[in-house]
Amino acid sequence: MLIRPSERGHSEAEPTPTVWAGLRLAARALRARSSRLPHVQGRRRVRPRPTPAPSVVMRLLVPLLGAAAAVLVGACGDDSKPATSGAPGAARIESNDARMVGLHEQALALRAREDYAGAIVILDELIKLEPNDLPLRFNRATVLAELGRSAEAMAIFDELLKQTPNDPQLFQNRASVLLDLGRAEEALIELDRAMAGLTDAPALRVLRADILTKLGRAQESLAELDRADQQLATAPEAVRRSRLGAQALLFRVEALEALGRAADGAAVLERFRNEFQSQPFFEKLMRERGRA
Repeated sequence: MLIRPSERGHSEAEPTPTVWAGLRLAARALRARSSRLPHVQGRRRVRPRPTPAPSVVMRLLVPLLGAAAAVLVGACGDDSKPATSGAPGAARIESNDARMVGLHEQALALRAREDYAGAIVILDELIKLEPNDLPLRFNRATVLAELGRSAEAMAIFDELLKQTPNDPQLFQNRASVLLDLGRAEEALIELDRAMAGLTDAPALRVLRADILTKLGRAQESLAELDRADQQLATAPEAVRRSRLGAQALLFRVEALEALGRAADGAAVLERFRNEFQSQPFFEKLMRERGRA
C-alpha cells in the first residue's frame, strides 16, 4: 500500500511540510530585506550592522508565516509533496478506472475461452463497484445466460431494454435467453427486431434457423442456413472454424432430421465431426444439443 507523505507522521527533528512552507516564505522575505540585513559570505559578515541577527528574525517570522502557509497549503496543496499527491482523489479515480477496465477485459477474455465461471466471478465484483455501467451489466447478463442462469440474465436484459430500447445486440441476446427459457415465439420476435439493424450478421441467421426449427418451420430454417453459409463463406477462416461455424452445421443436421431426411442429416453430422472434433468447444456443443 502506498503511504502519502502526510500519513507518515513527523518527529521533532523532521520539519513538517507546513514548516517547510513557512521557511520558504521567510527566506523570500529575508531576500526582500537584503538592503537592510547584513550580507553573508561564507560565515563572515561583510557589512556588520546593529540589526537583529537572522536567527532572531526567523524566530519572529516563522510562526506568522507558518500559520499563513498552513492556510495556503490547506487551500492549494503543499508543493513539498510529489505532484501525484497534490490531488489524491483524482489520481485514485484514474487508477481505479484503469484497473476496472483491465479487469473487465480480463473477464471478456475468460468468456472468449468459455471459462464462464471465471468470468462471472470478476464481473460480479465489478458490478458492485459500478452497478450502473451499461456495458458491464450487458456482459454480465450475457455470461449469466451462458451459465444457464437464464432468468437472472433476462431480468437484466429487461432493465437494459428500458435504457437502450433500440440496441440490436440487446435484441439478439434477449432472443437467445428467451429460446433457452422455451419461449421460441417471443425469441423470434426479438431476433427479427435485431436483424432490422444487423441484416448482414451470420450469427443472427444461424440463431434464427435454430428458432425456426424449434417452431416446426424446418424448411424455413434450411433457407436461413443457406443465407448464413453464403455469409460465412466470405468470412475469415477463424470465424468459419469458430463455434458459430459449428452451430451452422449442427443446426442444419437438426433441421434435416426434423424434415425426415435422416440420411442427409447423417452426412452433414459426419462433416461436422470431421471439421470440428478437435475444437475445444466440440464436446460442450454436443452436450448442449443432446448428442453427447
